Order: sequence, then structure tokens, then C-alpha cells
Amino acid sequence: MKKNVLTLFLFFTIFSLFSQDLEKANQSLEQRGEVVFSFSQKDVNNNLIFNKLSIDKITEEGRIYAYANKESFAWFLEQNIPWQYELHTSEMPGEWTMWNYFEKAEKNWDAYPNYLSYEALMYDFALNFPEICRIDTIGILPSGRKLLTAIISDNVNEQEDEPHFLYTATMHGDETTGYMVLLRFIDHLLNNYQLDDRITHLINNTVIHINPLANPDGTFRGGNNTLALAIRYNGNFVDLNRNYKDHTNGDHPDDNTWQPETIAFMEYAEKYPFVMAANFHGGTELVNFPWDCKYDLAADDDWWFQISKEYADSAKKQTNYDGYFTATGDGVHPGVTNGAGWYVASGTRQDYMNYYHHCREVTLEISNTKKPNASTMPYYWEANYPSILNYWEEVLFGFRGIVTDSITHEPIKAKVSLLQHDIDNSFIYSSLPIGNYHRPVKAGTYSLLFEADGYCSKTIDNQSIQDKESIRIDVQLSPCPASVWESSIPDIIIYPNPIKDHLFIIFENTNEPTLVEIFSIEGKKVYTSQIFQSSQLDLKNLANGFYYINIKQQQRSMVSKIIKE
Repeated sequence: MKKNVLTLFLFFTIFSLFSQDLEKANQSLEQRGEVVFSFSQKDVNNNLIFNKLSIDKITEEGRIYAYANKESFAWFLEQNIPWQYELHTSEMPGEWTMWNYFEKAEKNWDAYPNYLSYEALMYDFALNFPEICRIDTIGILPSGRKLLTAIISDNVNEQEDEPHFLYTATMHGDETTGYMVLLRFIDHLLNNYQLDDRITHLINNTVIHINPLANPDGTFRGGNNTLALAIRYNGNFVDLNRNYKDHTNGDHPDDNTWQPETIAFMEYAEKYPFVMAANFHGGTELVNFPWDCKYDLAADDDWWFQISKEYADSAKKQTNYDGYFTATGDGVHPGVTNGAGWYVASGTRQDYMNYYHHCREVTLEISNTKKPNASTMPYYWEANYPSILNYWEEVLFGFRGIVTDSITHEPIKAKVSLLQHDIDNSFIYSSLPIGNYHRPVKAGTYSLLFEADGYCSKTIDNQSIQDKESIRIDVQLSPCPASVWESSIPDIIIYPNPIKDHLFIIFENTNEPTLVEIFSIEGKKVYTSQIFQSSQLDLKNLANGFYYINIKQQQRSMVSKIIKE
């Protein structure tokens, strides 16, 4: 009898606790649009967990902490996995002093700027330092809040042979440490240009883009003057760091449409040729490098591990505190983890940038507390500043150069691969209008392959490089013989055919005025130009199809069929 009573007591106790957790979870979903809960990794028998939920972290003991919106939480309950409710950041005690830029003249780095102060700070950076800083609007959200970047370089409005680098923070709206750290970083760079040799060198030789607030609707969920109700998700209750195109799980791995923030950042990545990047998060303390979506090691895994370890070790040393940056992740080195080695996640921006834009991006988790007290912000700045500088500086190392046409000497967009090394889109491209390429790499000996449509490929063999070294290899590619067709006018070379975007007309021993006309297959004139020397004709606006080209000089002319594809 006593055994039955005890069993009933335990049953009702467990049922009561479950009911309380479920009630709290439903309240959180109603109030915030998201809920935080945990469960044991041992109880997981469905890998969909990692796509359906926003996994936040997995502890050394195997406890999984996750976020869910109403739809994904309902799905989770159907899995019959034991779970417990966890406090949301907005339920935790804290001191999130807000700073109003319009009431205080001095910058204050131990208080969070409210939203309008954030905008004012960003615009004032460009206003006060116009020679080296401008503000780019990545996008404007339906709420009216803006996604802004400060772009900093010595000739900030010019295209130069310099690598582009990107820092962003607060993609998860309740992870606010990076918000403050990057705002202060912008201010520090601008005020120390021409005073600090290292900062001056980096600004003179790179283009750095800094976006401190990638999810303003999540961060300021409770209104523009408070962080108290900040949430992980965006205004539509979608995890932005699971919302990107994924090369293992398709365009929409989270089954959500691309969010306004996601679209804006994808368009921004198309606009600029980023070589390296990092996005700041909170909730633990470690550097997370590719891949998130699969267990396969990246081509540059040894390079990733080295620079990640350097970030973590520097941050730990800077604090003089053995407990900082000691999260184990995959257990290889404290403060460093391979993404999937920690836990598998699809649709992350890190994987998107690496695979689709050939940009080396990591995820930086810099505080165990997601939304630390405002007064602790100077601590996180001091701890991370040297590492942030070191990681940025890596963009200057490796192979670099400019790829041009051997005849016209015009820049070319070319694919640059490391033979017997590159896999999973780890190759890069030179970028126009300069034709420059930048390939970070671990010390070793490599053969570089250069390829471009309409050109003969070229291999530069056995190039040895050391860590923290930069080696310049400028390359000229020759038009492929198959793409050059004979002209009936002596001393003129015309290529390629078929045409992609440009047609080259090369004068070898003449500078006679030449009329170039292109007609559609129906006889309609679609292009005309008068040239006096070797020229590159921009034909990218022509629709794909067959055309006739008519080239006329004073005493001679030719007509030929061409293909645009």
C-alpha cells in the first residue's frame, strides 16, 4: 500500500511540475512569441529537432537548451520528449541602463544606447570622420528600424586593391554584448586613425564594414527605450541564424520564407566581395567555425582552428581570468569548436557566407550571459578588443594579386583554386572592377589555378607560404584560341564567341576609326559604337540569342554571326 501511495505521489508531483512548466511556456509564447526550454540529449531520437527548433547550446552534461515559437513548440510537444521550462532573458534580473544620446554629449560605454541614439551615433561617425567613414543602409525593416553598417577605409568612397572585411552583431536580438563592443570598436578606430600605427595600417589597407545591430526588432522588442523585453527572434518570430540558404538542406531549411533582414544581408553580400567576416553572439564563450550544417571538415580546417584558437587564447589572457573562453564545444580545445562538432544547425549565416560567397566567416560567442548588465560592458571590450583586431588583420595574409587580360590588360573576374586542396566551394574569385583576389591560407606549399570564361587557364605551381605572410601573384590570362574568330580585316582580333558580357576588339597595327554595329536576327540595330583603338564593348544588356556584327573601316568591312549567352 505504501508503495502505491508513493507512486501516486510521484506521479502527481511530476504531473504538477509539468503542468506548471507548460503554463509558463504558454505564457512566454503569448508575451514574447518565443519560449526557452531544455531537455536531455539522450532523449533525442529525431534529428529534425535540430531543424525544427533553434538550438541555443548543448552543455557538457548533454543538456540541450532551445528556443521555439508557437508552431515549433507545438511540434516539439508531439515528440513526447521530457523537458523543462527555462527562464527567458527578459525574466532574468539585470541592470540594462539606457543611454540617450540627445541628452548626454559624451559617449558612455557602460550604458546601452536606446534605438534612436544608436542611429544618431552611426550617422555621427560618418559626419565627424567623412574622409574615412561612411554609413551604408543594408535595409529598412517594416518597423522603420534600419540595418546600418559603418564602412571604414582610407579612401572610403573609392574602389581599391584592398580586401573587404565584415563584422556584425546581435543577429539574435537578446544577445547584446556584441552590440556594445562593435559600437565602441567603430568609435575607437575612427578616433585612433593616424595616432595608432596598427589601426592606421589596417584602415589604409583594408575596407572594414561594421554592423552592430543586425536584428533591431528583436533587440528593441519592448520599444526603442528598453532592452528588458529583447527576444532572440526577429519581429516575425523567426530565428535569423537559421533562415539562410543552406547547401545541405536547401533554400529554406527552417521552412520559413526569407526574412527582410536575411534578404537585406544576402543582397549586401552580393554587393561587396567580402574576404573574411564574423558575427557576434552570446550565451557561451567560444569561437565556432565551419561547418555548422555537416560533420565534414572544411578544406581550411587547420587554418580555421589556428585563428580560432588565437582569438580564444588572446581573450582569455586579456582578462587574467581562467574561466573566460573555456567552453568546450567539441572538446578539442577550450574556447574553440567546429560547428557541427558542437551541434548541427542548418541555415546559419556562417555557412551561407562560406559556401555561397567564398567568404571566411566565424561565429563569436563572447559572453555566457546573453544580455549582460550595462556596467559590465567595459570588461567585455577589454577582453575582446585585441582578438577582434587580430582576427581582422588575418584578411591581409595569404595569396593575393590582380588577374587581367593579357592583351587588353583589363581586369577579369576569375576563379582562383588551390589544387588538391579546395573542396565545398572553398575556392574564391577575383572581383571587379579591380580584378583583385585575396586567399587566406595556412602555411604550406600550394599550386594555384586561375580560370575564366573565354580564357586559357593558368597554373602557378609550388608556391610556399608561411603563417602571417602575404604573397602577391599577379596573373595575366590569354584569350582561349577557341574563343577567337578570324576577322576578314587584317590586324584585328575579335573575341569571344559566344559572348557572355563583353566583346573585345583588338587593333594590332592600326588605329583607323572603326564603326561597330550589331543587328538582331530580324535586322534591327541594337548596338552601335565608334572606336579608334582596342576596346572592350559592354554587351551585357543584350538578350541571349543570335546577332550579326558589322565592322566598318574606311576601305574595308566585315559581317559575322555572333551568339550572346
